[in-house]
Amino acid sequence: SASASVSDIESVFNTYYYAPEKIHNGYSAYLETKIQNDKITKETIKSNKQPQYIPYEKTFSDNPNFPDSYFYNLLFSEIDKISTYPDTISSIINNATKTISEYKNMGISDESYAIQYQRKAIAKYTHTSETIHLGLEYVRGWDILFSHQIDNVFIFILVITISVFSFLYENETGMNYILRVSYFGRNLTAIAKISSMLICIVFLVCIFTLENCFIIGIIIGFSNPNNAIQIIDVFRLCPTSLTIIEYFFVSIFIKISTYFLFSLLVIISGLLTKNTLYTYISGVSLYAINLLPKFIAQNNPDLFFKKINLLTASSVTPLFDNFKTVNLLGTAI
Repeated sequence: SASASVSDIESVFNTYYYAPEKIHNGYSAYLETKIQNDKITKETIKSNKQPQYIPYEKTFSDNPNFPDSYFYNLLFSEIDKISTYPDTISSIINNATKTISEYKNMGISDESYAIQYQRKAIAKYTHTSETIHLGLEYVRGWDILFSHQIDNVFIFILVITISVFSFLYENETGMNYILRVSYFGRNLTAIAKISSMLICIVFLVCIFTLENCFIIGIIIGFSNPNNAIQIIDVFRLCPTSLTIIEYFFVSIFIKISTYFLFSLLVIISGLLTKNTLYTYISGVSLYAINLLPKFIAQNNPDLFFKKINLLTASSVTPLFDNFKTVNLLGTAI
């Protein structure tokens, strides 16, 4: 949907920051005009006459598509998001405490996974609520960057392609025989190839990330990267104290680690099959296996592999959007 210019929107936020009374007075005048126009509407419906509405003031933008109400909605929605955050966290903690009490009344053991989960949630959200600070601003750019997942598919395809050829090339050309009789042939070659794979993955992730940053930065721009990640709607319930820029680098590290692990699995399948076609099929099958939990989890939202799989890890956001644990032999991890 169309949006007003960033300069106009940020001007409203800056005005509120330095002179909040000016915004409140303008909003009161807007509400008064709205009340009067609502009355006019009701009266004209009864009298069946053409309404003569009171014109609204145009304080923030000359563009007729963006009245003052548009800017008030943006500003006060951000204020509401920040002001209600402590209550949201308190509600989670209170519900967890109540749930523990109910479980105990039902005779569920203190050491059970269910109670461990609630206690860990209380500890996490208590720490987060005490350490983060949400700054009031027009948040832009970062939410689009972190939700953009199309590149992940291309990177997986490239990783499969590079991984297949990296270890099977010698087998296809007959160089394996030479490497086997060379004193340092196989070990040093393997280390060099794994290192080159890691370098390629780092390069791919950085290139795609920088491309997205460049496009979004030119078209929309980015807000303050030092604000808490919880200022972005999808991370509102994130139980970790991170700034936006910290999450940005954490997400890059997790992406690199995920693609590297995926690459190693493809390489292992290649060494076992020693066939280019079979290795391609193995790589695609491995990707499909990690895609499968998304469909299975529709009927089982607590499925372990929905939370822990390569596709989820490559997206990163699902790992941080809420508090999650896995049940490992009755222990909440």
